[in-house]
Amino acid sequence: MYHGSGGDSAVFDPECTISANGVAGIGLPLTLGEFANGFSNDTAMIYGHVYFDYAELCVLHQGRRAICALFEADDFNRHRLSFENNYAYEPSISVVALVVRAPHCRTQAGVGPGTDLVAAEGAYGDAVFDTERDAETRDFITFENAPPNLRFESDYADDPHSETDVVLMPSEEREQRLAREANERAEQPEPRQNVRIGKVWIYPTD
Repeated sequence: MYHGSGGDSAVFDPECTISANGVAGIGLPLTLGEFANGFSNDTAMIYGHVYFDYAELCVLHQGRRAICALFEADDFNRHRLSFENNYAYEPSISVVALVVRAPHCRTQAGVGPGTDLVAAEGAYGDAVFDTERDAETRDFITFENAPPNLRFESDYADDPHSETDVVLMPSEEREQRLAREANERAEQPEPRQNVRIGKVWIYPTD
């Protein structure tokens, strides 16, 4: 694992607030170096190439990915030797988005990973579902009154597969399974009480 530098890592942000342009006091735009420097030396981080189109550098909380800085997969491939050599990294690589997975991270309206759809609609208004199929299949929810640069990836309370199961699958098998599940949900939508926020994606403001 790589260890970050700077900041207070024990509880990198006690409230872990998701803002209009960042989370836990770290704002976009930024580079991988700036992301890593937002945390102290004893903060555990890990690299992953978990998306078809993105790789990520993640802060761990209780052994699980909490906040991830996404960057283009082409950058990961171009610097693969550096990444695999004692987890060194290229600090100048631009971050394209932050992905928040930790359930204790919340927006000012109280919405974050683990929030159920009904509560999120109470905070941000009516929900609209959208399935992104450009590279990997991802189900997103947008809300009438949520900040426009935040995207909420959906999760399902009765999903029998863990995120780890999906990440560890061969890429072709993972894509097939995710596409199949998305088609099944499109044909037979989940009861609203089963839908919750899985991740919050934060993009730079224009």
